[in-house]
Amino acid sequence: MSAITVEQEKYKGLTVVHLSGRLDSETLGRLESALGPLAAECEAGVALDLAEVSYLNSAALRLMLTIHRDLSSSDKNLHIVGAQGFVNEVLDVTGMKGFLSLKTSLDDIEG
Repeated sequence: MSAITVEQEKYKGLTVVHLSGRLDSETLGRLESALGPLAAECEAGVALDLAEVSYLNSAALRLMLTIHRDLSSSDKNLHIVGAQGFVNEVLDVTGMKGFLSLKTSLDDIEG
């Protein structure tokens, strides 16, 4: 059984969502519930911290695209932070690196 941990904090006006575990069909509902209202509630945007995410599937990519679209319509940004290993490869192969803001750490996000 898959598990995901979702924690939130504020940083430089951003809502940072720290994720840990696998982003798959078993865990995506919990993530959608946590992220759904953020586009309207956040000040400057959202940073998804994927440093401790070991796997993501196409539904997780779709969710990232939806969040990106929702934030962009309000002149806010989505930043993907700390992607590594398999997750980084998926973002690269799917072309997501071409239009999402990918950062190594939260400190790399310009305020």
